[in-house]
Amino acid sequence: MGSEQFVCDGCGDAEEVIGCESWYCNKCGKSWCSQECADEDGLERDEDNYGNDSCKYCRKEKFTDDQILKYALKKLKTTKAKIVKEM
Repeated sequence: MGSEQFVCDGCGDAEEVIGCESWYCNKCGKSWCSQECADEDGLERDEDNYGNDSCKYCRKEKFTDDQILKYALKKLKTTKAKIVKEM
Protein backbone atom coordinates (compact mmCIF):
# COMPACT_ATOMS: atom_id res chain seq x y z
CA MET A 1 0.00 0.00 0.00
CA GLY A 2 1.55 3.29 -1.08
CA SER A 3 0.62 6.92 -0.76
CA GLU A 4 0.12 9.49 -3.48
CA GLN A 5 -0.86 13.13 -3.88
CA PHE A 6 -4.54 13.56 -4.61
CA VAL A 7 -6.62 16.59 -5.68
CA CYS A 8 -10.33 16.40 -4.95
CA ASP A 9 -12.53 16.90 -8.03
CA GLY A 10 -15.15 18.53 -5.82
CA CYS A 11 -13.42 21.10 -3.58
CA GLY A 12 -9.95 21.12 -5.16
CA ASP A 13 -8.15 20.39 -1.89
CA ALA A 14 -4.87 18.52 -2.25
CA GLU A 15 -4.27 15.70 0.18
CA GLU A 16 -2.11 12.65 0.60
CA VAL A 17 -4.12 9.49 0.09
CA ILE A 18 -2.97 6.17 1.49
CA GLY A 19 -4.36 3.03 -0.11
CA CYS A 20 -7.67 2.78 -1.92
CA GLU A 21 -9.83 5.88 -2.37
CA SER A 22 -13.38 5.04 -1.36
CA TRP A 23 -15.07 8.01 -3.05
CA TYR A 24 -14.34 7.22 -6.67
CA CYS A 25 -16.58 7.08 -9.75
CA ASN A 26 -15.79 3.95 -11.77
CA LYS A 27 -17.58 5.35 -14.80
CA CYS A 28 -15.73 8.65 -15.38
CA GLY A 29 -12.76 8.44 -12.96
CA LYS A 30 -13.59 11.48 -10.82
CA SER A 31 -12.63 11.15 -7.15
CA TRP A 32 -13.36 13.07 -3.96
CA CYS A 33 -11.71 13.68 -0.60
CA SER A 34 -14.80 13.00 1.50
CA GLN A 35 -18.31 11.62 1.45
CA GLU A 36 -19.57 15.22 1.63
CA CYS A 37 -17.75 16.23 -1.58
CA ALA A 38 -18.87 13.02 -3.33
CA ASP A 39 -22.49 13.62 -2.28
CA GLU A 40 -22.35 17.23 -3.52
CA ASP A 41 -21.27 15.94 -6.95
CA GLY A 42 -24.07 13.38 -6.89
CA LEU A 43 -22.00 10.20 -6.59
CA GLU A 44 -24.33 7.21 -6.66
CA ARG A 45 -22.60 3.99 -5.63
CA ASP A 46 -23.32 0.67 -7.28
CA GLU A 47 -24.61 -1.50 -4.45
CA ASP A 48 -23.80 -4.73 -6.38
CA ASN A 49 -20.21 -3.51 -6.99
CA TYR A 50 -20.39 -4.02 -10.77
CA GLY A 51 -18.68 -0.69 -11.50
CA ASN A 52 -21.91 1.08 -12.42
CA ASP A 53 -21.23 4.07 -10.14
CA SER A 54 -22.19 7.43 -11.56
CA CYS A 55 -21.89 11.11 -10.66
CA LYS A 56 -23.21 14.41 -11.99
CA TYR A 57 -20.23 14.66 -14.38
CA CYS A 58 -20.78 11.35 -16.18
CA ARG A 59 -24.57 11.86 -16.12
CA LYS A 60 -23.95 15.23 -17.87
CA GLU A 61 -25.59 17.18 -15.02
CA LYS A 62 -22.41 19.07 -14.04
CA PHE A 63 -19.46 20.23 -16.16
CA THR A 64 -15.85 21.22 -15.57
CA ASP A 65 -14.65 24.74 -16.34
CA ASP A 66 -12.73 23.38 -19.33
CA GLN A 67 -15.87 21.77 -20.75
CA ILE A 68 -17.83 25.00 -20.30
CA LEU A 69 -15.06 27.07 -21.95
CA LYS A 70 -14.88 24.74 -24.97
CA TYR A 71 -18.66 24.87 -25.37
CA ALA A 72 -18.77 28.68 -25.06
CA LEU A 73 -15.92 29.17 -27.56
CA LYS A 74 -17.70 26.92 -30.04
CA LYS A 75 -20.99 28.84 -29.60
CA LEU A 76 -19.15 32.16 -30.05
CA LYS A 77 -17.30 30.76 -33.08
CA THR A 78 -13.93 31.86 -31.71
CA THR A 79 -10.82 30.39 -30.08
CA LYS A 80 -9.04 30.83 -26.77
CA ALA A 81 -6.06 32.33 -28.62
CA LYS A 82 -8.26 35.01 -30.22
CA ILE A 83 -9.80 35.93 -26.85
CA VAL A 84 -6.35 36.13 -25.22
CA LYS A 85 -5.10 38.34 -28.06
CA GLU A 86 -8.05 40.72 -27.57
CA MET A 87 -7.37 40.97 -23.86
